[in-house]
Amino acid sequence: MKNKNILLSTIYKADNYGALFQAYSLNYFLQQKHQNSVFILNSSPKKISRQFTALRTYSFKAFLKDLCRYHPRKQMINKFKDFITENFNEVTLKETSDLKIDLCVTGSDQVWNPNIISFNNQLLGDYFFENINAKKIAFSASLGSYRYNDEQLSRFNKLIDSYSCITVREQDTATYLSEVTSHDVFNTLDPTLIQPEGFWNKLTTDSFIKKDYILVYYNNKTKDLTETVNQIKNKLNLPVIVINNWYNSEINSDKYIRNAGPIDFLNAFKNAKYIITNTFHGVCFSINFKKEFLYIDNGIHSNRMTSLLSKVDGLHKIITKNNEACINNLTKSISYEKLENEKNLSTRILMEHL
Repeated sequence: MKNKNILLSTIYKADNYGALFQAYSLNYFLQQKHQNSVFILNSSPKKISRQFTALRTYSFKAFLKDLCRYHPRKQMINKFKDFITENFNEVTLKETSDLKIDLCVTGSDQVWNPNIISFNNQLLGDYFFENINAKKIAFSASLGSYRYNDEQLSRFNKLIDSYSCITVREQDTATYLSEVTSHDVFNTLDPTLIQPEGFWNKLTTDSFIKKDYILVYYNNKTKDLTETVNQIKNKLNLPVIVINNWYNSEINSDKYIRNAGPIDFLNAFKNAKYIITNTFHGVCFSINFKKEFLYIDNGIHSNRMTSLLSKVDGLHKIITKNNEACINNLTKSISYEKLENEKNLSTRILMEHL
């Protein structure tokens, strides 16, 4: 089979481990199959790019917050930037005109959610390869729980008209788009979950704590998260290690990692005994490393969490309120056999269109 030049467009330049790793995983998969050349479109919306700096200046509140955590945040951002430089072949939109692009792939994360990518609820052409004449597919793209108004839907339909295949990350979104577009839209796994067992281990190092601990990884602080972590720590009598750039004194932690880069993140997940998180990709990497985990529902990631965990008999992992059942749910497993089936389905759909 002929090697292809593939152009990938996705969210990857962000201070977000999930965004970075979903891009890395899809980029790697596309590259390894038939030794394709994969280029990633170096285009980041201002709403996202303004966050990707050690000292944000777009608001006084953000500036003060970053000033208080400047040194660990700067270390973290630099680690992200180094990872991007080492692992992606970035090209600008102008530079793509000098390449013979055989296939354009819209990647995952919320590239089609106007609330995430723009200030004025607009869809961005770069995530649809507007004005690029090549075969186009979308793999595990997402609009979260967003639903388009008439004007947005009209533009969306025009932008996807030339796509030969569309898959999205959430099942309810696949149903929605199948109803409001002329495409049959399928549901596939987040790209972080499509790799074979052991893939993420290869990126880790041995420079991390070797004793048992509870890892806590969260985006936003909630009362339920704090209470659940403290309750489980008391019951299991294990140290708590937290990954977050901002310190939360209400969590009874033993170690706070505020400058974690991508590899630090993977090391922490690999070596943890238990994981408590309120993020979607916190769940993805708990699954990738086959850890016992809980997801503390914060109402933000509901449809993506339900879509994923319902496929692997894991809905019991979603905790909506701190209670005594948390311990039992923590140690109750999911179906890795069903995960493998979903993984094979997702990669098969992708392979058919490469």
